[in-house]
Amino acid sequence: MSSKKVATIDLGSNSFHMLISEIYTDGEIKELYRGKSKVQLRSGLTEAHGLTDEAQERALECLENFTLSLKHYQVDEVKVVGTYTLRKAKENIATFLKRAEQILEAKVEVISGEEEARLVYVGASANTKAQKKKALIVDIGGGSTELVIGKNQDLKALVSLEMGCVSMQNKFFADGLLTLSNFTRAIQHACQLIEPIANEYLQHGWEMSLGSSGTIRSIADVALANNYSDGAITREVMEALAVKLLEKKVVANIHFNGLRQDRESILAGGFCVLYALFDRLNIKKMLKSDGALREGMLYEIVNNYH
Repeated sequence: MSSKKVATIDLGSNSFHMLISEIYTDGEIKELYRGKSKVQLRSGLTEAHGLTDEAQERALECLENFTLSLKHYQVDEVKVVGTYTLRKAKENIATFLKRAEQILEAKVEVISGEEEARLVYVGASANTKAQKKKALIVDIGGGSTELVIGKNQDLKALVSLEMGCVSMQNKFFADGLLTLSNFTRAIQHACQLIEPIANEYLQHGWEMSLGSSGTIRSIADVALANNYSDGAITREVMEALAVKLLEKKVVANIHFNGLRQDRESILAGGFCVLYALFDRLNIKKMLKSDGALREGMLYEIVNNYH
């Protein structure tokens, strides 16, 4: 039985992710390696929509490290996509992408918000009960949040909203303070961005909701580690976490059992996005999904390989 090794790389606004898998003609997938690096590309996006030299250097250094793994595993096919920050960047972006492509020896495809949402859905709904049920899938990234309602292959609604954990953190918690007014302003801003799509999503409805990527996985892990819940995110979990965050007073004090260190500085921003989504979309309960954008890219390659 023949196989090939593929790498799917997601150049996100907060982290760069790489998944290396071996795929077989019978459909079997073997995970070989999973790597990530907190590049925080979104923090390097200037008002003129350029990328700072520092952000570019961080990004390219990460890609050079990724190539060591690509060579080690002798990968046959590399698929690379860029998301929100690379969509937004206009100045000096061509030079950056050219350097990235030279390092990876692969084309970088900067995808639309809608395509990102679709791939997130493919990745998050695979291998879960979501395939049998109508599901709302939420992915809070560094610069954007994708919301998809679908059942099996049938997508009912998909949107990419301009709010993410890094952008919200930079905009509303730049003073480093966890004040009620900072949280209130951030949540109100997120609610305003959700408002135009809220009615359509509520009309479609869903049987279960799943969250993928860093913010939602982090909050689910904190809920489990601190006995707020069995890992499910509910209104009660969000209210309990809001109280705990306010008690911390400053961003530098954010440490929780179950929370990775690299998520501490952006938890408040991501929390506000999720709080607003629970509020405006009347979400009762959300489970974390193992799959996200890079898994979606992988499953599409697998389907084509068949």
